Amino acid sequence: MRKLAISVVAAGMIGSAAAQRTGPLPPLITQVEVHVVNVDVSVTDANGKPVLDLTKDDFEIFEDGRPQKVTNYYVIRNADVRPASANAAATVASPAVDQFRRKFVLLVDNNYIDKIQRDIALAEIDRFVDGAFNGEHEWAIGAISQRLEILHPFTTDKKEIHAAIDKIRNSGAFPEQHAIDRSILSDRLRRMEVMNPTDYASLIPTIDYGEVVRFQAREQTYRALRAIRVTAAAVREMTRAHAAYEGKKVLILLTGGMETNTNFSAYTRGQPDREVTEAQRQIGIALDEVVNEANAANFVIHIINAKRRGMIAPQHEVENASSGINPHADLSSKGSDPIDTTDVDSSSLTIALGTGGTYSTNTVDRSLAAVETLSSNYYSLGYSPPHEDDRQYHSIKVRVKRSHVNVAYRTGYVALSPEDHLEQFLQARFSAEEKLGSLPVKVKIGAAVPRQDGVSVPVLTMLPMDRLTVIPIDGEYVGRVHVYVSVFDHEGKNLGFNHQMQEVRLSQSQYHDVGSANFRYKLNVQLGKGAFMIVITLRDDLSNEIGSASEPVTL
Repeated sequence: MRKLAISVVAAGMIGSAAAQRTGPLPPLITQVEVHVVNVDVSVTDANGKPVLDLTKDDFEIFEDGRPQKVTNYYVIRNADVRPASANAAATVASPAVDQFRRKFVLLVDNNYIDKIQRDIALAEIDRFVDGAFNGEHEWAIGAISQRLEILHPFTTDKKEIHAAIDKIRNSGAFPEQHAIDRSILSDRLRRMEVMNPTDYASLIPTIDYGEVVRFQAREQTYRALRAIRVTAAAVREMTRAHAAYEGKKVLILLTGGMETNTNFSAYTRGQPDREVTEAQRQIGIALDEVVNEANAANFVIHIINAKRRGMIAPQHEVENASSGINPHADLSSKGSDPIDTTDVDSSSLTIALGTGGTYSTNTVDRSLAAVETLSSNYYSLGYSPPHEDDRQYHSIKVRVKRSHVNVAYRTGYVALSPEDHLEQFLQARFSAEEKLGSLPVKVKIGAAVPRQDGVSVPVLTMLPMDRLTVIPIDGEYVGRVHVYVSVFDHEGKNLGFNHQMQEVRLSQSQYHDVGSANFRYKLNVQLGKGAFMIVITLRDDLSNEIGSASEPVTL
């Protein structure tokens, strides 16, 4: 990402009261911040039913291997938040509703499921929304093709949810672009010389069948890597963009299963293929990044594989010769065909288990019912970490002092401040489409000025002064405004981001005569040719209120 070129021209004036641009400033007021890490823990019995009779003392939490004291403890039963009755004295005051309000994100991966099976699954989701959804939580809808597409932001309107699902139903699916092809195992023409080198010698040139198989394995592995990277990037973008949202955040990934067995084990014995090994390592890295990003954003990922289950050993011929075993051969003989199996579960399990979610196959209705149950029946634990927001990843482990139960939770988090989360969101392309906060921000774009390296676009941002919070200091009234600038191209790619802080000082007379005056902030953005979207977000440093406005620019 190239750095956005932004230069401040002048800060607005209110009478003679200068709004001054400065470097790092000490806080205007003393703030006591209590850092709390929240961990949602689902505990189920052998039948998958929630276990909700545990007390605070039944839990142990470890961060980076070190035990932590549980300070906040809530039991959520049927989405109803209840303090711990067994230890009410240790429970803090009842939390805000937003802390536990559920937010469902439905993300349909068009790259791993064909249209027929996908649309059958979507019909199940439609029925679930009509039959089980009563508006007690919010839904957002997205789809993955070559990149992530948000079809509708969070809403409780059933008609809007169905309309967004219809958009997916009317779109294509592309599972064949990286489908694993095992027909090479049934290719009698290439295998003939290997099977009987004395036959057909005059018809078939010398072929290194093993190398042919190994080459195809490399090609398939690289295609699988590209596909998983697309899915991983979309999931990371979705979770990162909504990291700042409060609530119980659940991402439901509808897929067809991500194939990971891309080589042919019978031909990779002995010396491993370094290219395949490296590509498979990169697949593992992509999956780990998804888990880490989802944990950082406090998202639980439930994966539903809606593809009909095939055979473990894929077949290509009616006589089952390519299933891995020649039915006419002695199974104990060395002449048996090599066995090749499929694996569409490992990647999904890695993501689901690492984020405290579940992985299920084919049964969409039952899978959604399980997600509904788990997301509305769980324990919310909180602890104060022994460090500040250091932007580092920290592992989490939860132990339950009861046997024969299953425990699910996020396995780590990134210690980011609310400011970090806000900046992440403002760099996501979805921020250009959402109206943030309540501050009435207005943006005006001036005439572009040609420069040697492109054009300079003047941008004026305004906000009524009476919406800013100021406090008396040394005979003046002082406030501060954070100014965030994002520029996106026509595809939604963030070209750059800039954050400045503006100090505002008012004299006594100016403070009592603000009237209709505006806070004004001028800057220049240097751009090239093309279509862009400039998004300006203001945040009042004292009240923490925000507001945003965006304007398109075509050069």
